[in-house]
Amino acid sequence: MSAMLGKCFPCLGKQTGAKYAVDEIAVPGQCATLWQALQRCIASNGRVKMIRVDEGDYEMGKESIVIDVSMVHIKGAGRGLTRFHRNDNIAKFQVSGGARNVFLEGLSMFGMGAGDGVVVLGGASLRLDDVEISKVGGFGVHVGAAGNCEIIECEISNNGCPGVWVDGKDSFCFVRNTNIHSNNSDGCFAVNGGHCVLNGAVKVHGNTGFGIGAEGNGTLTIRTNEKLGFAVRNNKGASQRKEADGGRIIIDPPSKVTTIYKHYSYP
Repeated sequence: MSAMLGKCFPCLGKQTGAKYAVDEIAVPGQCATLWQALQRCIASNGRVKMIRVDEGDYEMGKESIVIDVSMVHIKGAGRGLTRFHRNDNIAKFQVSGGARNVFLEGLSMFGMGAGDGVVVLGGASLRLDDVEISKVGGFGVHVGAAGNCEIIECEISNNGCPGVWVDGKDSFCFVRNTNIHSNNSDGCFAVNGGHCVLNGAVKVHGNTGFGIGAEGNGTLTIRTNEKLGFAVRNNKGASQRKEADGGRIIIDPPSKVTTIYKHYSYP
């Protein structure tokens, strides 16, 4: 079986002088591309849980980065240090197929094709931690079809569509200590029954549309205040916030602020 896997995925058989943990894969040390590393992770049947990506610029090839298995942690060298580029109409990262506890950490992604930055669909769950999503043609983060996403300490800016878009019943997004700005549309919206919660030092500013909003029975909940660094200002829409078609923006008392969100556990 191992020989066959080596033929299908060349990085499986690659040997170098460096020593690697058996439950991790290094890019480019062991696999030349993230796509190759992800195939190896999937083929391991859960034995490989971490993909570590070195500092540098990585052009994403024709292959789609679709994560549909649980407990995958892709960790870069840090926001602004590990940089992914994709300029076509495909999302940079998609998490779907019911995958749970998927993590993207310490990386940046760019690309002016029409594709979104990150898409979470089909009941999957994803945590973004210290991630930059900038200058993509579509949404920064798009959560739909009962997807679940946590956005922590991230930068979402200069994208062609809204920065964060939560769409559809049972779709949920939790945003904490994140800067959403300068997008060529709205900042952060919950629509069509979706639910988004803002917590801590979330700053929504300089977007060309509304700052925050809820439409079509969507709900946006604010569990923070200005003392904790929350701000919605200098957005260029008709107002800083929008409620329409049964959408609601709810402001919780500061006593109910959740400073640590425990829905996820690291692999």
